[in-house]
Amino acid sequence: MATVIQEIIDGARIDLLADGNVLAGNVKDEYWTDDELFGHFRDGAKEMWRAILDLYKGHFLTIDKTSMSIAADNDLVVGVPEGLFRVDLIRPRVIGFQSGSRGLVFKPVDNITHPRFVQAQAYGSVSARNNVIWYAVINAGSPTTTPDIIIAPTLSSDLDLYVGYEGILPPTLSIDSVNPIPGEADRALRAYTAAYARCKDREDRSPDPEFLSIYATEKKGILTALTPRSIQEAETVVGMWEATDAGDGIGY
Repeated sequence: MATVIQEIIDGARIDLLADGNVLAGNVKDEYWTDDELFGHFRDGAKEMWRAILDLYKGHFLTIDKTSMSIAADNDLVVGVPEGLFRVDLIRPRVIGFQSGSRGLVFKPVDNITHPRFVQAQAYGSVSARNNVIWYAVINAGSPTTTPDIIIAPTLSSDLDLYVGYEGILPPTLSIDSVNPIPGEADRALRAYTAAYARCKDREDRSPDPEFLSIYATEKKGILTALTPRSIQEAETVVGMWEATDAGDGIGY
């Protein structure tokens, strides 16, 4: 069962010797308020979110089948959600033999100055069938602003989209929410919270190095455990000109 953030903050209080059980009268120490400790927790969760996102294993993947679409002769995807951070996949929402967009493929480019994107922008609108559409995610993006997804070439008809994207941590995250970080991250974030809480009473106003060491060790173990996700055997290195067990040639 997922842990409520309040429990992790209470654990950090124990580490800081600031819980009611070690104080006379069993009164919670308010030298560190819950709001203050929650701020440190949130910063730690964001730091771990960035590291886990970098694994490219879909831990924060959302599939959108309802909101995003492209209007005819328009180069911007409409209906982009506020929390979108990184796009993993775009395809037509309806596929298969009955689809009006069979053979339509969306491929990403790093930016709109990519030669393929520039060349595609020079075309007129194309049919939503048997074509390649290039796309780029632009502007500051979440959480600063909702990013734009720009395409080239444009399509000659409206098209509903199926989009897989990585989202930011929920902006509604509160002390009563569950820990949003996967991989049994409670102990890591408890240590992070305690480390930065100690800035308040250390002479150098820096995080506590011992708690940071605990956090780093826990984080390393979590990142190791979170990947890979979908295999039954241990990962092995295959030679460039060898074949996999399935007989697939690699290296070309």
